Amino acid sequence: MQYFCSFADGFFPREDFLDVRSPRWAESSEWIQLGDSITNRLPEDEAAVNAVPAGESYISMLLKKPLSGSAEICTTCSFDDRMAPLIVLSPTLDAVHGEHIELVLYDRGLNLWSHYLDWNRPAWRLLGCLDLELAPKTRHQLICRVIFNRRGVFINGECRGRNFACRLDAPWPQHYY
Repeated sequence: MQYFCSFADGFFPREDFLDVRSPRWAESSEWIQLGDSITNRLPEDEAAVNAVPAGESYISMLLKKPLSGSAEICTTCSFDDRMAPLIVLSPTLDAVHGEHIELVLYDRGLNLWSHYLDWNRPAWRLLGCLDLELAPKTRHQLICRVIFNRRGVFINGECRGRNFACRLDAPWPQHYY
């Protein structure tokens, strides 16, 4: 499968995606359309941004059509201050995240997190990272590769020509979102 979309006003195929919230919060933010991109809603006042519970600013989305096997996911993103855009991989398509993987871009580089439920409570662990100095309010290309081979399933994260990879310990399905 090959899929391409633009997040520009009038081009973003909203119906192709499902908004997903964290199980830690009863609600999540919303997407706001800008001229050539989308952003999550935040309070306009800088002091209020720092006081906002994460659930009020967190939002993610999953492509409704599943990926199969090895894949490369690329996006251009930026962040303000310590906010962190990410690529999400999930074995299921649900409106509330359960088990999933996040490749997160932030001012200090990339982090790869595994999210799971532990006794029905959200838990997470760091699988890998790449130290980079990344400027806020600057567009960065974030690339996530899912690689199935005879040695297992690997996630490769890349930004600014630098990358890292890690092997997933837990089984990962052949079809995912």
